[in-house]
Amino acid sequence: MGVNAVQAKQPHEHVKDHPSSPCQTEVTLTEEAERQPGGALYSGPAKGHEHKHGAPVPAMKGAHADHAARHGGAFFMAPDKIHHLEAAYSPRCGFRLFLFNAFTKPIAVGRFRAFIKVIPDREDEAEIIRFLSPNKTGAVLAAPVGDTVSPPFKIELFLKFPEADEPELFSVHISK
Repeated sequence: MGVNAVQAKQPHEHVKDHPSSPCQTEVTLTEEAERQPGGALYSGPAKGHEHKHGAPVPAMKGAHADHAARHGGAFFMAPDKIHHLEAAYSPRCGFRLFLFNAFTKPIAVGRFRAFIKVIPDREDEAEIIRFLSPNKTGAVLAAPVGDTVSPPFKIELFLKFPEADEPELFSVHISK
């Protein structure tokens, strides 16, 4: 099963799903990651790689060096240029969302709010809306999709970042 991903107004990207991956993916959260840009404990400049006068932000040196998916899903750079996210789907595990700081280190998901809309290609299948909930460790947002839709279908992810007023839209295309 393949996953195609696009962020609204961004180029289309294709990545492969890993249906055999375990649903309880081990994600290690660290205080170090939470203290870096994008983490809950970061206290530096709110946005960007430069101060308002054009000087580089030292805390961002080396950020964004790794944009590889870690869980077989679709990897995105967030519009705030600080966070990264990975959207993963498998029939067994449903939809899972992993969040990362500017250095692509996992961060706790409790500050983020999200829901998905599953849009089937088949007219005889209904759309599904699911709110994502944190897993037991607070490292993953997840929701079951169920078996009432069959691939191919599109998943629209609406993700509200802690500093944002409105959610951002990300689209993931699930194919056979």
